[in-house]
Amino acid sequence: NVEIPVLKSKNKVKSIQVFRKPVDKAIQGDRCGICLANFDSKQFERGFVCSPGYVKTAYAVIIELNKIKHFKSKIESRSKFHISIGHETVLAKVELFSAQKEFSFESEFLHIPEVDQEYLDQSPKDTKVYALIDFGCESTSEHGVLCVEKSLLIGSKLDTDIHLNQCRIAFYGRVLHSFGSKDFRENELLALKVYKEKSKEGVVERKHDEFTVIGKALFKKETNIDIFVGLRVQLSTGDEGVIESGFGQSGKFKVRIANGLSQKLRDCLDKKGAVQPQYGPVKIILNFKRFVYDDKKKMTQ
Repeated sequence: NVEIPVLKSKNKVKSIQVFRKPVDKAIQGDRCGICLANFDSKQFERGFVCSPGYVKTAYAVIIELNKIKHFKSKIESRSKFHISIGHETVLAKVELFSAQKEFSFESEFLHIPEVDQEYLDQSPKDTKVYALIDFGCESTSEHGVLCVEKSLLIGSKLDTDIHLNQCRIAFYGRVLHSFGSKDFRENELLALKVYKEKSKEGVVERKHDEFTVIGKALFKKETNIDIFVGLRVQLSTGDEGVIESGFGQSGKFKVRIANGLSQKLRDCLDKKGAVQPQYGPVKIILNFKRFVYDDKKKMTQ
């Protein structure tokens, strides 16, 4: 049997001919005619004929992105490109991420907003740029695209004015993974660990006890501080602490410093424990990672 994926049909092979001579089999490189049982040739003009299950429908794919040097514009996350794969050219959305390692769902990747030649030149030589190509826009969202493992994919800006003297082909890459479900964002994609680096800054309001200070201006009044409890913070005095809990209802919070307040921090406080104006604000800096595809929006460090 053979499968015609675009028609979602499987048909029995009745006979094979090569240059009008009957043969028992055909191999890679042969030009052959195949007679199929119960098949109307008018339904099919161009596409894949393959072993059942070999060509799969993909609603998104991941590639290692190779930028074309002659493409002068930036490749931006969440922008749309014309994607040529197999016998199709469709419009798709691109999301970029990178790492200094081979692709694996076990690894973590840094989300990147854009890629241009300057970014590639300044990155370490072993940096690899990956792209999630989402076919879920316009007509392709319903039926996806057909591809096989390691299919070559080409991204272009075909809507660029043809009279401009510039390259319209932006990138290419081989398919490393394909998502075969329309609902891949609600299930399969959750396993992809792409994160954004985040940083928030607040200030010390006053001393609470010998191991704790009260901070403010790091969170809004309506912020659920519980999701930040346990995260490490750095003070501008060099002290390191952990967010212990919220304090009151105005967005203030407690920072626990395990080794106790340093002498430098104590020198910034008056007898009542408040920060003295002449020393300026004592900053509290919170750095963390938030995973892009995590539906629970958890934060880690």
